[in-house]
Amino acid sequence: MLLRFFCYAITIILFSCTGKERHPGQVHMNSEKSITKSLQENKTDTLFLSNTIDSIDVSCYFFGTNSSKSYTVHLSATVFTVFSIHNQKEKFEIESIEKRNQFVHYINQFYIEKAESIEKKRVPIKDPIVTDYPAIIIKGFKNGKQVLNQSTSIGEESFEIEFDPKYIEFYNFLEKLNSNE
Repeated sequence: MLLRFFCYAITIILFSCTGKERHPGQVHMNSEKSITKSLQENKTDTLFLSNTIDSIDVSCYFFGTNSSKSYTVHLSATVFTVFSIHNQKEKFEIESIEKRNQFVHYINQFYIEKAESIEKKRVPIKDPIVTDYPAIIIKGFKNGKQVLNQSTSIGEESFEIEFDPKYIEFYNFLEKLNSNE
């Protein structure tokens, strides 16, 4: 009876010490092996990048190009990660298939297929506003060769820009990817 109690207690302790993540749906990265293992355990993706692009990097400079809060979202067939532009060791994997598919949908929609326009209206303004506007830089790769390089500035000194509401959703989605929501 006492032996059964100790076995039961040890089992509970082992289960309570394993499997706890720092952020729900995300895993702190230790090595490429952990990435591959976690992706193999997940569901199958339902969306893929268009035009046989096999990987994409989306660099987000939401707080200025020199901000320590700038980051890159990297997507390939085996990896979906977010990492700091200034310290690539600060990275984490996004395990959510829903977030991955939503990311792929936005990239296809605005940058690869260009099914939706990013801007709805652009009107010149009399008094320019000089500031460091947020920017998103998209780089797509096919067989290791860069085939897509496009940047979007979220504002411009001489124009008032009205962005498509769906693009604003994408912008907000990118912010949430890095904020662990």
